[in-house]
Amino acid sequence: MTNDAADVAVVGLGAMGAMSAWRLAARGARVIGFERFRPGHDRGSSHGDTRIFRTAYFESPDYVPLLQRANSLWRQLEDESGAELLTITGGLAIGPPDGELVSGVLASARQNDLPHHLLDIAQMKSRYPQHRLERGEIAVREDEAGYLRPERSVAAAAARAEALGARLLIETEVEAIDVSGSGVMIRTSRGRFAAERALITAGAWTPKVLARLHLPLTVERQVLAWLAVDNPASFAPELFPVFIRETQDGRFRYGFPTTDGRSIKLGRHHEGDDVDPDSIDREVRESDLEPIRDFARANLFGVTDDVVTACVCMYTNTPDEHLLVGPLPARPRVTMAGGCSGHSFKFAPVLGDVAADIATHGTTERDIAALTVDRRFGSEWRYCNGTVLRRCSATGAVWLHTGVDIKTGIQPVMAAANGVIIGYIVDPTFRGGVLIRHQTPDGVVITQYWHVWPRPGYAVGTVVARGEVFADIADMGSRTHFHFAVFSGDYDSHTWNGALPPARCDGFPAFPYHFVDPTAFVQAHLEPAPEKVVRHGGHGLQEVAP
Repeated sequence: MTNDAADVAVVGLGAMGAMSAWRLAARGARVIGFERFRPGHDRGSSHGDTRIFRTAYFESPDYVPLLQRANSLWRQLEDESGAELLTITGGLAIGPPDGELVSGVLASARQNDLPHHLLDIAQMKSRYPQHRLERGEIAVREDEAGYLRPERSVAAAAARAEALGARLLIETEVEAIDVSGSGVMIRTSRGRFAAERALITAGAWTPKVLARLHLPLTVERQVLAWLAVDNPASFAPELFPVFIRETQDGRFRYGFPTTDGRSIKLGRHHEGDDVDPDSIDREVRESDLEPIRDFARANLFGVTDDVVTACVCMYTNTPDEHLLVGPLPARPRVTMAGGCSGHSFKFAPVLGDVAADIATHGTTERDIAALTVDRRFGSEWRYCNGTVLRRCSATGAVWLHTGVDIKTGIQPVMAAANGVIIGYIVDPTFRGGVLIRHQTPDGVVITQYWHVWPRPGYAVGTVVARGEVFADIADMGSRTHFHFAVFSGDYDSHTWNGALPPARCDGFPAFPYHFVDPTAFVQAHLEPAPEKVVRHGGHGLQEVAP
């Protein structure tokens, strides 16, 4: 049976969905929302007691206007609901001055004229003695940072949406979404519901809800832990701001002041396993906790090994780790907001506002050009064993600067396909590189690996198989990374010297070859069907039947 049509159906009532329902209802739209659990549940990505709010955004200065609008909407929701949601403590970014975190925070603060303060080791010891800094590390304090209360926030937004007339169906599973020229039909465990438009805010379930679109989203398991502290008073919000830390080996950690008078919450940013949200392991194990304890031992004073509590949540990652919001390609009646990549909760009200704009008017005045659903992503590179290398360039180019390697240090590098080594170099400055030649039915393809040490025995002329370890990522300290590139056409070994790397690591190589599509190349060689071969076509390498 079909119920009366709503203006907008919101699928998923976590942070994005609840905020979107609130902003839609505030516009007078007829809203119906669906949530398979209950608002504020602990099965997705909007739980865990606290979330960081920060404005000097190291990921990109372009986020700052959205964050400033988000701040005002958080305060508006507090006023409307009577709930305390955002506590300003200030925020610390700690790490190498040329690292991704500190340099990004400074660029964002300076470009947007945000209040901030540089703190050296002595100043940190005086003001924030809970932190241990090593030589070569500094901190930036930004004033407009603090923490949000996620469960409370989702519940407040959902309650406001209902108070403004939205109909929210909880413990209702969406089974299918049918789109036609006249509207959308939401098929659920409680019947069918018609709407003019749909807004997909399904969090970690988005890849399943929109499975037919093959969006480049992966769901990652994350663990949060609360460690007991010796002197809780010294970790109070007024003395111990929220912080993010980029370690010397390029990893990201974060933490919060105490909210329970016993412990502080700590977590690792990324580094989790890719999972299915319906079968994720929700048991917290010692192997999950030990890296968090290791970080606390090395970088914080007064934090014990005792775990007061811990929980599992999920990130839903895009290849470039930027958010997704906007209409679906070829589906203008369907808008989505998600792909949050572990840093979206703070944006929830403004992204809900943007999604409400698009769902009701088809456009928004906010600048979301970098967040559109149909943007071209940089490739999501994987080792042949399937391990994802995150932080990829989003330029869409074949030459790919992978960024700071998440695991860092010495790691095996595997051949993307069967081939023969045709060139290599070992250099103290550039840390070496390897070229591998691959013969395809329609021509030669070259793959290149840079900032890697060839392993003993892998000289020019050595044959390598797909997945064979032939080199190791060179340990370059806090900026450990490597490059991967694909070229069409054969290679003149005499052009190696002086050709690579470019003057800057984010540039392009000087090789005189045409670029081909690396995503198609790597995907075709990771798990190809036995009967498939690789063909070089006009638009790159394609996997085709022989």
